[in-house]
Amino acid sequence: MNSGSTENSKQLQRWHEGDEEGLQALLERHLPWLRELEPQSVYINSVDAEARGIKNGDMVRVFNDRGVTIVPARVTERIMPRVVDLPPGAWYDPDENGIDRGGCANILTRDEHSPGGAYTTNTSLVQVEKA
Repeated sequence: MNSGSTENSKQLQRWHEGDEEGLQALLERHLPWLRELEPQSVYINSVDAEARGIKNGDMVRVFNDRGVTIVPARVTERIMPRVVDLPPGAWYDPDENGIDRGGCANILTRDEHSPGGAYTTNTSLVQVEKA
């Protein structure tokens, strides 16, 4: 992980939901109308959103030294300040510049275990800014 975090660093929360996660992703990939019901978005607290000039539905850039994804913001009080949530299950969908437009959290996480043996996908430091 990048140890040079700044005051504006966010912690990406990625919830592991079990086997249904893979099925949900597969269904959403092949049944586009499901994505219309619940589009892939990053959840951000209103305090953090206001400080960054982000409004609900704005396209935002979520990034760190591992990758970049651009997704809509969901401004909510359901997530605590200084934490964002990019739900799992989105497919990598790069544009012509290699920037992910699908909201794939995997491009922001490490591909190795933590020193304690756990996966590191639940906490990754990221920045969020208006795209």
